[in-house]
Amino acid sequence: MKGLGEEKRVFPLDTVSAGVILIILAVTYLIYSPNISSSEIIDYFRMMGNLKTFIKPPLILFDPAILFFNAVGVWSLILSGLHIVLQRSVGKALEAITGASLSFFIAFLLTNYADDIFTWQTTLGYFIVGIGVLVIVNGVIHFALPEKGELNKKR
Repeated sequence: MKGLGEEKRVFPLDTVSAGVILIILAVTYLIYSPNISSSEIIDYFRMMGNLKTFIKPPLILFDPAILFFNAVGVWSLILSGLHIVLQRSVGKALEAITGASLSFFIAFLLTNYADDIFTWQTTLGYFIVGIGVLVIVNGVIHFALPEKGELNKKR
């Protein structure tokens, strides 16, 4: 447990990572915003509201989401390498790899949903399974590779 005067340490890579994800989001927006009109998005939500059920989003919205998740996955792999080289943290590197895997998995699900290979129910089911696997893997990582100092505190 931390004392009253102790603060949680923020690693520089965490801040850099937040900045990179914002840049990925901005670049995705700049690439795709000329092709997507706000009326398409508004019409989609109106139609869904009128039907009172989920309907598949317009196909034009899938490409930006797929690009975003693939780019975040690539960044997470780079981040994993940086964690090993700069911080010598295998645990953080493994967490970044699991995050990359989830990002690529979401891009895969969206691609298959957009191409009508998966239904929305199948896509949702696989997504929930993916989140469950991520939680389990991260739990194992935290158990097997505790932060420095935690191992000594438990003894």
